[in-house]
Amino acid sequence: MNRHFMTLLACSLSLPTWAADVTRTDTNPVQRQSLTHTSTATSTEHTQTQAKQLGLTQRDIIKAKNWGLTLAQWSRYKSLMAYSPRGTWSKDIDPITALGVSADTEQEREHYARLLLKIEAQRIAKEVAFENTRKRIAQQMFKDQPIVRLPRPSKKPAFTDYVALFAARTCPKSCQTFLRGAIESTPAYAKIDLYIVGATQESHIHQWVTQLAINPALIAQGRITVNYDAGKAQQLKLKSLPARLVVSHKGEIKDETYH
Repeated sequence: MNRHFMTLLACSLSLPTWAADVTRTDTNPVQRQSLTHTSTATSTEHTQTQAKQLGLTQRDIIKAKNWGLTLAQWSRYKSLMAYSPRGTWSKDIDPITALGVSADTEQEREHYARLLLKIEAQRIAKEVAFENTRKRIAQQMFKDQPIVRLPRPSKKPAFTDYVALFAARTCPKSCQTFLRGAIESTPAYAKIDLYIVGATQESHIHQWVTQLAINPALIAQGRITVNYDAGKAQQLKLKSLPARLVVSHKGEIKDETYH
């Protein structure tokens, strides 16, 4: 064996460890997963420690998260309901409103107001989306066949009048003011159906509910509905938008008002 070959062999045997591992990196998936697990475990441990210090249970932790509140805020809410007059005045008040009406500064009130509106908007958007899906499925299943409904306890119809409001999706502030006034002036015996002309997706409906600050309870009770126009404004040959139509339960238009 020649001398040159022996020299190369000796050099290769004496290479340092890092040279053999030159293609390895520190982005091992298993290692990353371990680090993520460690971070999550640390966060969970911190949450459990804070909850213990505040005297909160695991159930409190879950409720606080679902309402978008910190553990400190949830602890204050529990204290308000247990020891302050608020717990007697408003036994069924939601946590965010309880904190908002008990806030000491305008900054706090604004924080809780924004948080409550966000949660309400999300709830309404989901309810509207489900109702639209229900109607679509009912149309597919039953088409033009009448759906059997149980009779109401009262002989009188729930609403004697119906108010149909029509507005374009791009409605300026003056238009929104008109609609708010129409909603506020509608008596309790009248049902309000708001139709958004030009709305093509759920986000448009969601935007309108938020802009008009419609009370979620009225939607849940069926007093107010927010709908796609689906060509109704054109069929009625409305003069302009926004428009307010008062319709009797027999389908007769009793009044027609424009902004």
